[in-house]
Parts: sequence; C-alpha cells; structure tokens
Amino acid sequence: MRLGPASLRRLVPPGAAVLSFLVALALPLGRSPLRPAADVVSTARPVNLVVFGDSVPSGGACDCVPFGELYGAMVHSHTGGRVQTTNLARGGFTSPDVQQQIETPSAKAAIRTATTVVVMVGANDMGPAFRTVLAGASAAGTFGPAAQEVRADVNAAVRRIRYLRHGTVQVAVLGYWNVFRDGRVGLATYGPAGLEIAVSATGFTNRALQQAAADTGSRYVAVSTAFKGPDGTGDPTPLLAPDGDHPNATGHRLIARRLYQALPDG
Repeated sequence: MRLGPASLRRLVPPGAAVLSFLVALALPLGRSPLRPAADVVSTARPVNLVVFGDSVPSGGACDCVPFGELYGAMVHSHTGGRVQTTNLARGGFTSPDVQQQIETPSAKAAIRTATTVVVMVGANDMGPAFRTVLAGASAAGTFGPAAQEVRADVNAAVRRIRYLRHGTVQVAVLGYWNVFRDGRVGLATYGPAGLEIAVSATGFTNRALQQAAADTGSRYVAVSTAFKGPDGTGDPTPLLAPDGDHPNATGHRLIARRLYQALPDG
C-alpha cells in the first residue's frame, strides 16, 4: 500500500449483494456514533488515541480525514468525553520503521499518555517477496518467512509500546484488504494471475498481524470484509483512491467504523 510497486487481488464485478453489504456495513449499529446519546455524562474518561503505521492510516492519496481521526470523533460522540488523536503514521513505513519511530522523543511522549494505540503496518514489508513470487518463486516459501518477520516486528513494537506506557493501554492491530493495488487498477496493472498472488500475500500478512495481536494481548481488527464482502470476492474499487492502492474517503469511514465496532469507548 504505500510506496513502491503495487500489487494484486482477485477482481469480481460489483453486484447487488456486495453493494448491499457495504451499505449495511456503513450504517450504525444500534445508536449512531455520530450522535451523542442522551445518557452520556460529561465525566467520561478522556481518551488519548495514538496511531502508528504506513500511508493507509496517514491518509495517503486520499485528501480526506484519515480513519484514526474519524474513529476518534466517533468515540467522542459516543462517550461525550474528550478525545485527542495523535496520528504518527507515515507513507512508506515498514514495521521496522515503526519500531524506530517509537524510540523518538515525540512518539515516546505520545505513548506515555495514550489510552488506545492503533497499529496498521506490514504492507510495505511484503514488497520484495511479492516481486520474487511474481518472478516465479513459491508463494508459501517466500511470503511465509516475510510475514513471520512482520509478526516479529509488530510483536516487538507493541511490547515496547506497553513497556513505555507503564500502565494499561488498549492496542488495536489492523489487517488489510490488500497489501498491494486492487480493484480495476490492480486488474489492469497485474492481470488476474497477479491479483491472485496479491490475495495470497495479503492472507499471509493478515495472519501474521493476527498472530502478533494474539501474542501481545491486543485486539485484531479485520477490514477485509468491509472492502471485499463476506466471501472476499467483491470489487473494492468504489472504496479506493484513483491509485487503486489506498482507501478513499468512503474507505476510511468503513475502517473507522470497524475500529468503533471493536472499541466503541476508545
């Protein structure tokens, strides 16, 4: 996602079922998080939200409000409490980049007051492996080791965050709908076979991120069905920026909704 060569995924033309699913997903569950509830009290605990990751959480190629800030607004509307969002995500970042960033003074300061930390990284890590598989290498033999490096790096990053916080902090680790290009752009760039390779790379990456979340007692938040439908074969083009690699404003809203469903109180 991100910088460098983009990737692939299976493309199925959008049908009524997929579009209905996306519309339903965008609707509030119960009461709307964008409308304060009548029973919310002004003494709700303050929430300090910190976001780490690559160009997806940073809002790359979108010219819109990124999902982290949207999620913070949802939490504020739901709880009535103060919510401060610090978005430290950067385009092109890999999981080792996040580990290095955590050691900077500004990141440490944000972590030490954080109540919730969101991590979405790993897509850029898979670029070299993706090119190798496109050239004919085994997907399992190439993506597997690369994904396990992502798992180890994210594991180390989250453990460091918990150490620096010296207290209770919720951590959410987000998966991807695709770690490379997708939709009509992905199909035009890579063809059907290339999109299938991207699907494989994404599966390895998401499993590694889910494992890292389990390793560290964090919440894994999947976004793939929001973009691809329940069976994973939908066309995400309506949710992507023109580059086919990043979410557009609607895509960011769906990711924010998934975060809100997982952690409605921040």
